Amino acid sequence: MVLKISNLDLGPEELERQLPLICDLIRMMPGSDRPDYWLARLRRPIVAEGARVRHLILGARLVDTRIGKGMGEIGVNLAYVMDETLLDDARLDFSKCHSVAIGFARRLVFPLLGI
Repeated sequence: MVLKISNLDLGPEELERQLPLICDLIRMMPGSDRPDYWLARLRRPIVAEGARVRHLILGARLVDTRIGKGMGEIGVNLAYVMDETLLDDARLDFSKCHSVAIGFARRLVFPLLGI
């Protein structure tokens, strides 16, 4: 599934200037506080905090919302994956990512067209 993050509710200007972000969901990763975080690969890497970021961790902002098929636009918590060894981990290790923003994501039905 492909998501588009088109605007931020809260986050650094450095990230906002690089919007929209298009990302492919790779897999769900359970964290210590909830089971439904998502590992996502950015289609276009971004520059953040002096590093090239290729992956994000996404989590639905509100308890009763989910990232998945049939979702409308929802609020999401965004974190940069700062240590790519996280890609091989079974569980989300918060020490390998950096929470950075609250944004709004929607599923792209036709990802090649960006809609």
